[in-house]
Amino acid sequence: MIHISEALQYYTGVMILTALFMAAALVVIVFSRTIDRRARLMFMVVAIDLICVVVTDWFSVLIDGTMPELRTVHAISTALTFTLAPAIPVVLAGAIYPIEKVPWALAVVGIHAVLEFASIFGGFVFWVDETNLYHRGFLYPIYTLTYAFSCVHLIAMSVFSGREYQSTNIIAILAVIVCLVVGLVIQLLFPAAHTSWTALAVSAMLYYVYYSDITLRNDALTKLLSRRSYEEMLANPPFPCTVVLLDIDDFKDVNDTYGHTFGDECLITISSQIKQSFSDYGQCFRTGGDEFVVIMTKRLNQIETLASSFDDAMKKKRSADMRLPGVSIGYALADEECTDINAVIDAADATMYGAKRLGKSMRETPSQTDSDAARGDTADVNERPSAETRMESDART
Repeated sequence: MIHISEALQYYTGVMILTALFMAAALVVIVFSRTIDRRARLMFMVVAIDLICVVVTDWFSVLIDGTMPELRTVHAISTALTFTLAPAIPVVLAGAIYPIEKVPWALAVVGIHAVLEFASIFGGFVFWVDETNLYHRGFLYPIYTLTYAFSCVHLIAMSVFSGREYQSTNIIAILAVIVCLVVGLVIQLLFPAAHTSWTALAVSAMLYYVYYSDITLRNDALTKLLSRRSYEEMLANPPFPCTVVLLDIDDFKDVNDTYGHTFGDECLITISSQIKQSFSDYGQCFRTGGDEFVVIMTKRLNQIETLASSFDDAMKKKRSADMRLPGVSIGYALADEECTDINAVIDAADATMYGAKRLGKSMRETPSQTDSDAARGDTADVNERPSAETRMESDART
């Protein structure tokens, strides 16, 4: 006979709400069109995993110390709970970073799963006595360490991928971490509270919100920040800064000659090089089909060196594949007194198209007068005498 105490009634209510919350989340995820297929699959697995953990843990608590004939079922249910729980953060990390690229994380979770199911017979991590009462085994800390490892893995992959996606939303990651840690601490201090699964469910959905935000802010093909993100930055420009405009030369001809599939490969290759060359000093955007912008906020005086490094890197890539188009660059500097970001963009645009007029795959270096133009005097941006502008050739190899 199972006696349902007041505490068990409370726990049952919390678990029902947690399971319903994840079931509703699962429906939202299934019909979501804001995230890619791989990420959607990972979030679906997390939702199903959490529902299973809630059910198995609730069942284990319900029959603990009652009905000795259910001892084996109790042990299997506990093993499932302990196996599935540490896998959730690893699968969550798979939404933002391909899970197949971190086989060692899967190996840790897999070895732990084997140990949990071996405990059904050996009592290593836990054991259930003849009266159907649960006890922690001498290797119970391995479960805690595996769960901690999974959480650290999630944080590490998030930080690593955050750099890849140029994400500055640190608050969302902190919210996920705080929710996980607080839930676990309460569970350890007050075992009867059973807060870890609810905390894990909330953390999973916070992570879904975080990933959805990244998806909306980034270009799906190139993984650079999107036009939307660019316009948001223009609404509150970070002065002082340097605006760098990049435009692929004759990109339409590339698509017409080699096909759109190769055209997409070119965009990915060039975007990757833009990010590699400039992302440490600012944010990189894809603002149009073959148009890119970098807003530099660090080491503004090194723009000449960075642009030259980008040119050299693109030369090497074109020497390996002559089909790869060149990229024309123009840039303009805005100091602390600048009040009009659009004037800076116009100045950078003028230097970039000046380079295109001289020849494809050229770079034009603006003079110091660009800062003056950015403060309001833009009438002569396109008519500067040649003495104020220096062209540097980056002819195709």
